[in-house]
Amino acid sequence: MATGLKINYSKSTLVPMHVPQDRLERIVRLLQCQQASFPQVYLGLPLSNVKLNLAAFAPLISKVDRRLSGWQAALLNHQSRLVLINSVLDGLATYMMQALALPPGIISAIDSRRRAFLWSGKDKTSGAKCLVKWDDVQRPSLEGGLGVKDLATQNACLLLKLLHRLHHPEQSAWAAWVREHKDILNMSDHGDGSHWSALRSLLPAYRCITKVQLGDGRTTSFWHDSWFDGSPLATVFPCLFSHCTKPDASASEVLTIGLQPMLVSRLSPQASEELHALNEMISNITLTQAPDSRYSKFAGQLGTLHASAVYQASKTMGSPCNFSSFVWRNRAPPRVRFFGWLLVNNRIQCRYNLHLKHVLDDDICQLCGNAAETADHLIFRCLVPSAFWNHIGWTGVNLPEPTHLWEMPRPPHIPAKHFLMMILLCCWQIWNHRHDVVFRHQQPCLSRLLYSCRETCRLWSSRLHSQDRSIADHWCNLFVMN
Repeated sequence: MATGLKINYSKSTLVPMHVPQDRLERIVRLLQCQQASFPQVYLGLPLSNVKLNLAAFAPLISKVDRRLSGWQAALLNHQSRLVLINSVLDGLATYMMQALALPPGIISAIDSRRRAFLWSGKDKTSGAKCLVKWDDVQRPSLEGGLGVKDLATQNACLLLKLLHRLHHPEQSAWAAWVREHKDILNMSDHGDGSHWSALRSLLPAYRCITKVQLGDGRTTSFWHDSWFDGSPLATVFPCLFSHCTKPDASASEVLTIGLQPMLVSRLSPQASEELHALNEMISNITLTQAPDSRYSKFAGQLGTLHASAVYQASKTMGSPCNFSSFVWRNRAPPRVRFFGWLLVNNRIQCRYNLHLKHVLDDDICQLCGNAAETADHLIFRCLVPSAFWNHIGWTGVNLPEPTHLWEMPRPPHIPAKHFLMMILLCCWQIWNHRHDVVFRHQQPCLSRLLYSCRETCRLWSSRLHSQDRSIADHWCNLFVMN
């Protein structure tokens, strides 16, 4: 009232829940607003008293389609489309994914649009145009992918923040209310809707990324939480856990009444040994009146869980791939780095790959007509490319396969600094020379290839620091026809 703002009831709707009809009619007459039903949209999120169907998420799909229709995709190269996917499309669903678990059908619909936009610039595409499978595209760039967000994993990581808030209710009225009315130990309340079920399905993942400082033990799982010595007791004592009749017991319950009532009557010898060891470990543990405290290495100083850190950890499966630094950590233009990524993955659109997809009837090289046009033949073995590498200093050297391009030996007369950038420059110009022959009907010509390398080298020199531009001048001298 102090601000002078008033509710516009003509633009408001009344959605009743368990209201008798006679009372509902009086309320509608009193408020003079429209009566509506679920599902409703509130703060941009679909709300419903039943499980949301796919139609409730149609506005999200429409938002993606509006973005795509406004971009001139046919005028963009693959790298430019990748930038738009990572910077725009991947963020459209983030707001909704913080509160709701997106149905698999919605994630699949968004993925199909992102995939089609990346590979063809259209709203739909065929498998023949998808040069790399989508699972590999969604891998981190350090592990050989393009770093496109895996929406299902991102959705789970964002929802983990809600679970973390339940265990840190100090600044959340929602979390405080839930703790008063629901079981947050195992979230085992049934009939509480699909949203609660989605959060409950993430409980094992949340326990994996958090540790507990034991207080009263009421919200800590005795077997599944990491509250003693940094590991869940279910994994430390697997045999004893297999004999447990109440695997979801809280730490408070077990430490109060003991383990024996929660085990089967007859234990195996190994389970008996584990029981004796576990009883000795927990014999000196004393519960307090303070609530349990959870902490995570993925949380910030204020205790807020960082979903981005959880996502990176969940998508990082191993050591970096061998070619990540070669492709992404040089000063070649972004579109050329994308070409380099396709080349080391053996996914460029050479005739051999097109023949495998039944796009072409044969795979014979159109530059020489003597062999199948594989990536290796096109870049190193064909007549003009072979003469090109010999001319600039790789005479009598065993050149690697394009899938191991970063292992290419460096002749002593070529500077070591930015050497990988020069390799990409040469491969890129050989690819463009091939296009001149195939699509512009020009003749294969070594001098023209060297000239294009020299001109491109002069352009790329601006991408180097001023003190390194002499290196580009040295490269230009290599691309001179004697």
